[in-house]
Amino acid sequence: MKKVLTRNIPLKILSLLLAVVLWVVIMNIDDPYITKKFYNIPVLELNTEVLDELGKIYEVESGQSITITVKGKRSIIEGLKNSDFEATANFKEKSDVNAVPIRVVAKPSPNYDTNDIEIIDQNDMMTLSLEEADTQTFRVNVNVSGKPKDGYYVTEKIPNPNIIEISGSKKQIQKIKDVVVDVSVEMTDQSFEVTASPKALDENGYPIGDSKLEFQTKDILVNVRVLPMKEVPIVVSTQGNPYYGYEVAQLQYEPKVVTVAGTQEDLDKIGYITIPFDINLRTEDQSDTKSLDDFIDTSKYTIVGNSNSVAISAEIEKLDSKDVVIHSTNISVDNLNPQYEAIIHTPGTISLHVMGTESKLMDVTAEKLQPSIDLENLEPGTYSITLNCTPGDNLTVRPVTISVEIVKKTK
Repeated sequence: MKKVLTRNIPLKILSLLLAVVLWVVIMNIDDPYITKKFYNIPVLELNTEVLDELGKIYEVESGQSITITVKGKRSIIEGLKNSDFEATANFKEKSDVNAVPIRVVAKPSPNYDTNDIEIIDQNDMMTLSLEEADTQTFRVNVNVSGKPKDGYYVTEKIPNPNIIEISGSKKQIQKIKDVVVDVSVEMTDQSFEVTASPKALDENGYPIGDSKLEFQTKDILVNVRVLPMKEVPIVVSTQGNPYYGYEVAQLQYEPKVVTVAGTQEDLDKIGYITIPFDINLRTEDQSDTKSLDDFIDTSKYTIVGNSNSVAISAEIEKLDSKDVVIHSTNISVDNLNPQYEAIIHTPGTISLHVMGTESKLMDVTAEKLQPSIDLENLEPGTYSITLNCTPGDNLTVRPVTISVEIVKKTK
């Protein structure tokens, strides 16, 4: 037996070596080594606090994801996917030119030995842009979308808090022109509260999509007040009179109706809005713009739309005049004590200066003016009495005083 085992030892060793080589060849044919690319593997950022300690805010210019080439046996490589690899950038390794090397390793798995996976060309770098850190305060505005039900209006939209701090790079903070929260009021007819997230907008109204911006709070409570509406007439009332010899030829104003919002109880109490307009002693046309807020209770009512003011114009014209001559016999005496008689001492005729439009003045006569004096409760004596006239609409008579003596009647 021993001779059998020891016979032709060199040949047996050669046969064994040939068998091993043949096995390796067969295995390489059945399970060869291959290479494969894996794209868009995200890079995990480590120890970013080292930049916070320097008061810096960073932005990744390149290297947020990488592509790698992997070599290994086909049976292993073809079963791999992106999640089987971990790519990291350790900020403690940042260079003076703000570059951080990216390390990639295969994650441990029962399906393979990590030593059987070779990652080729690990020379990728993450490049950073560093900025000074900054914090600013901004007012929070409410952006309303949609329309409430017909007959209702959004009178208030109050955010709480209405001012917040935002931190980030100085470059990004300077881009912020507005901070808003979006609230929908579509088809609502009731007041409500809602929580919304603030967002920063640039000068063109586009969101600033920077994950490095830190808001003081991510929840803004918005109180939205929705109330019914009502159309209310506007009445302009002139105050005083134009200068003697002038009149208001035309009074115009716009709008004549305004829509207000308020509680139903308060809307039931408002019938119209009165606006006084001063024309006292004026001789020229007058115009002005009045704010409606000065003539309503703004704690109860809100003006709807852009009609928050009223434009008023008064056309003031100088009147034509005409002198109408009357005699003392044309003057009637009113309310004289039957025991007395009145003697008018104004000699001759009396000229009444009447002012008005030309068409009105054409028909004026002494009879139509109906001149009279009122002597009620007067005792015997001599008095200066103002003549009363009834000129009619749009006519004015300049006051005239006459001398009247009251005496007892003789039997």
